[in-house]
Amino acid sequence: MNKLIAWLTPKVDKVAYFGVGYIVATILPIPAMWGLIIAVAVAVFKEYWDWKSKKGNPDIWDFVATVLGGCLGYAALMMW
Repeated sequence: MNKLIAWLTPKVDKVAYFGVGYIVATILPIPAMWGLIIAVAVAVFKEYWDWKSKKGNPDIWDFVATVLGGCLGYAALMMW
């Protein structure tokens, strides 16, 4: 467990992006597929915003974490 925490500590923002993707995909009262699409759109927009505004650092892994969170949320809704 300590190794996992040590590995995750510098990647806390990735965990937050994963959570955002999950929440976006599951909390909105819309069909599950639209939740996933919106989670992907949010991830794309956030990275585009970082790139265009130069206020953040565009990172493919932020995008991947958000989309994976959305995919997990979609899968959870489909199993329910």
